Amino acid sequence: MESYVQFGLVPHFARLDLILTAAYDAKLHSPHEPTAMKGSDISTDLAATLDCAYSITNYLWTIANPQIVDKDGRQPQGSAKEELEKRCPKT
Repeated sequence: MESYVQFGLVPHFARLDLILTAAYDAKLHSPHEPTAMKGSDISTDLAATLDCAYSITNYLWTIANPQIVDKDGRQPQGSAKEELEKRCPKT
């Protein structure tokens, strides 16, 4: 689980940090200019961060609640693990 946080989630946060820091620095340098986050698509990075974080918490929840079963009577840990690997790939 630690590797998904370290190599899946943290890189997304690092990219968001770079984008926001650049916008903040630009605003400090030119307070009267409109701040544009040039060369970045923050919505894509934010969505990836949220997807990864959700996948991690969902997988942890399924592990912590082994008595929960899906509509077919199976425990959802397998599908949660697949979702985690898909939505939070380790880079």
